[in-house]
Amino acid sequence: GVDLNHPDLEHLRGNISYKDFVSDSIEPLDYAEDGHGTLIVGLLAANGVLKGSAPGVELMVVSALGTDEMGSDKAVSDSILWCKSRNAAIISMSLGGAQDIEDPLDNLAVDAVEQALNVGIFVIAAAGNDGGLILCFLSRTQHLGQFRYFSTVDLLNLITVSIFLRNLGLSLIHI
Repeated sequence: GVDLNHPDLEHLRGNISYKDFVSDSIEPLDYAEDGHGTLIVGLLAANGVLKGSAPGVELMVVSALGTDEMGSDKAVSDSILWCKSRNAAIISMSLGGAQDIEDPLDNLAVDAVEQALNVGIFVIAAAGNDGGLILCFLSRTQHLGQFRYFSTVDLLNLITVSIFLRNLGLSLIHI
C-alpha cells in the first residue's frame, strides 16, 4: 500500500492504479505500522523535497498485507494476478513470515508468480523479513549451513533479495 498524504508523494494522487485486497478500500492505504509501502513508493517515485529514482514512473500499488503485516496466499496471489492483468512490467513484493514447510512450492502465490514470469513480467521478491529461516516459496531452495536462501537458477525473470546473518558473522545478498 501507500499513504499519498506524504508531501513528496502528493503528485501521485489520481495518477496511480490501486487495489486493496485487505479491506476493499478505494483510497490508497499503507497498512504497515512502519509505512513500508510508502517508503518503497517514495524510493521510486518521490517528487518533492525528496526525489525518488524514477519520479515519473507509472505505478500500480496493491495492499495485500494487513496492519499485522500478515496476509493470505490468496491475497498475495490475487495481487500478483491483478498486476498481471494490467500488463505490469515489474512486480515488486516484500514478504515475510512462515511458509508451508512440507511443500513450499504448492500454493497460490507461487502459481501467480509463475504466471507473471511466463508472460515476461520481472518479479522482485524480498522475503524473510521475519528474521527467521528463509524457506523459499518461489523457487528451489539452496542450503548453506543453518540458513536457506533463494535461488533463481530456473526463473530468469525473478529477482530475489535475501538475508543478512549478523549473528553468524555472514552477510549474503543473493540477486
